[in-house]
Amino acid sequence: MYIILEGMPGTGKTTIANALRERLHAVYMKSVISDTAFGDNMKQIRSENQLRQLELLFLSDLAIDELRVISLLKNGNVVRDKSLAAAIGHLSAHGFENTETVIQKCLMLGYQQIMEYAVEPDLAVHIKADMKKIYEHLPDKDDISDIDIMLLRNLELYKKQESEIEYCMRELYQEKFFSIDSFSGSVGEMRDVILKKAEQNAKRDRKKCFID
Repeated sequence: MYIILEGMPGTGKTTIANALRERLHAVYMKSVISDTAFGDNMKQIRSENQLRQLELLFLSDLAIDELRVISLLKNGNVVRDKSLAAAIGHLSAHGFENTETVIQKCLMLGYQQIMEYAVEPDLAVHIKADMKKIYEHLPDKDDISDIDIMLLRNLELYKKQESEIEYCMRELYQEKFFSIDSFSGSVGEMRDVILKKAEQNAKRDRKKCFID
């Protein structure tokens, strides 16, 4: 089984991802920016505000991650923390996009080609922000980054990025898209709701393949 989780800082995405990982005995995979040596170098470029270069590297990072997914799924389940929608939403909301038409066209073709060859998830989950509950749980969050802090202090930008991500997810994943409110139950309850939906999708896909 392959589940993608997307969500803004503070929504509990990583906690839910780890709960799913434990239940499924899955590999946890963090993307955008990936938990690889390449990703670590991207963080350095981001800190130096080399924004146009960053968008080109996002494309490469996503392509590498799709290869990682293919490899990991051969050995079992994968729970992925952020994917293509997060990358596009982040770049768009923060104005990291290239302005030259020829570069824009090339990047868009690159994103489209990644999706053409990407492994389709059983479920792509958007954890929707409930700001009141997020602020209540924020003191318990121990992995908050400087960008997370900046977003949580700039509600307009936070909402803009969330909207971009949700729109992109609906377009990319269509019937595989699933939305759940942050802190809408215990971690176990939210995990079980997501698993039930993923299993329904997987069962439907197996039936469809059999009919075809």
